[in-house]
Amino acid sequence: MKISYASIMMLLSLTALAIPNPEAYSQDRSAHALNILEARKGCSGARKYEDKCSGKRLGEMNSFHGCLQREGKCCAKNKDGSGGQDVKRGQGREDCGFCFTGKCKA
Repeated sequence: MKISYASIMMLLSLTALAIPNPEAYSQDRSAHALNILEARKGCSGARKYEDKCSGKRLGEMNSFHGCLQREGKCCAKNKDGSGGQDVKRGQGREDCGFCFTGKCKA
């Protein structure tokens, strides 16, 4: 009887040691959660001055669709690329301004 009781206790203690620690990965999860809260590198969508189009200027355009047809990716209010918005977010609008080949960056 004592031998079986001792072997059961040994088995239970080994099982308890084999169970992974639930807090072992808690730092990775919190770092990921903080990463979600960081500001994104894309534009705001409100065509602010800080939102700038990158790449080569293709020229002045009226519609976002026209910019997309010329393989543009960003429309800006101003010639220097400020006031930008991604072409795909402005479909159907007629106030593109200047079309650029690069993406919009904040």
